[in-house]
Amino acid sequence: MNKKWTKLIALATVILVSVMMLASCQTGKTYVDEPGNADVVSVKQKNQIQEVEYTGDPKPNIEYTDDPAYADTSTNGGSTGGDTTGGDTTGGGNTTGGNADTTDKPEEVTYTFINKDRDALQLGLLQLINEQYLYGFKEEGIRVTLGEHRPTYKSYQLSKWGHELKLDAANALNQMMDDFYLVTGYTYLNINKAYYDFDSQKALFDKGQTDTPAGASDWHSGATFRFTGYNQETGKTVNITNAEEPQWLKTHAHEYGFIFRAPSNKNSIVGYTEPWQLRYVGMPHAEYMYKNNLCLEEYLTKLSTDFAGMSNAYTLKCADGNTYMVYYIEAPDEGTLRLPVPGNRSYTVSGDNMNGFIVTVTLETGTRPPLETPAPETNAPDITE
Repeated sequence: MNKKWTKLIALATVILVSVMMLASCQTGKTYVDEPGNADVVSVKQKNQIQEVEYTGDPKPNIEYTDDPAYADTSTNGGSTGGDTTGGDTTGGGNTTGGNADTTDKPEEVTYTFINKDRDALQLGLLQLINEQYLYGFKEEGIRVTLGEHRPTYKSYQLSKWGHELKLDAANALNQMMDDFYLVTGYTYLNINKAYYDFDSQKALFDKGQTDTPAGASDWHSGATFRFTGYNQETGKTVNITNAEEPQWLKTHAHEYGFIFRAPSNKNSIVGYTEPWQLRYVGMPHAEYMYKNNLCLEEYLTKLSTDFAGMSNAYTLKCADGNTYMVYYIEAPDEGTLRLPVPGNRSYTVSGDNMNGFIVTVTLETGTRPPLETPAPETNAPDITE
């Protein structure tokens, strides 16, 4: 009898252990919160870690693990370079002004982390450069000689063959000027200033030819240039401010990622006026600034105040046919920032050369619509040689 009860007790024990093990296997995934190990952002809610997959809503109601600074104060593993993981070279957007498009939600965006330290604030197309925030000369990437990197149509002239711009800026310039020529047939725009390195700017400053010391000039960005007017046949300058054709750039340059860097109505903010100085900042930042009448200083301030954090990101469908999302993340005073970025969308990261990073996400790709204005007549000057 005792043996019988012993066997029954043993059998019951085996069954109970099996049930407990089966229940344990059904409790769910083991979630991680380390960059590179997680496919999605892990967040803490009510002292538990949950896996959150974004559905494209620009304002998810969640609390991030590293909120509010998203910072890992350790000194291990910081990246010092600008991040272009995902392959897109543009950025920016808008939901508060200028044809914001939030009707068609992208299917699903998931997020992970990359590491950034404060040195990376001095990388990217959206850096503010002035006497307070000096250029760090840490840029990676390629600069090209414009004389060798001309557009299909010789739609602009060069005062010097060796003027240089970053490759992205030069490609956008050539596309813009090809379209400009097809629309207007105008051939008198001349680039007489572009990239200046530290020594070139210092030489000008030492000679009293500029008030801007080396390190504080927008010309260091490699994305800034200046147009003047020049008639190659007569050898005389042309007043492009009063000419009708160049005004096309005033209303279309932003569609190619360019801003007018120092217009007269922003003198009190920028600190100087240079009506035909253009700078490439990429899409959709240029379009947002144009439609909201902002200079770069005002735009960066707005990003850091109104669009800080992924929950405040904005979206904008732009003239290039793409839909973008942009958000700002403040950098910690020291240590490494664990920056949240999309895991399944192309994106770029730019420092502002001050206190934070701007993440630009390409939500959807599209096609640039054809030019609205017809091409010039067949007797327009042939400048394709």
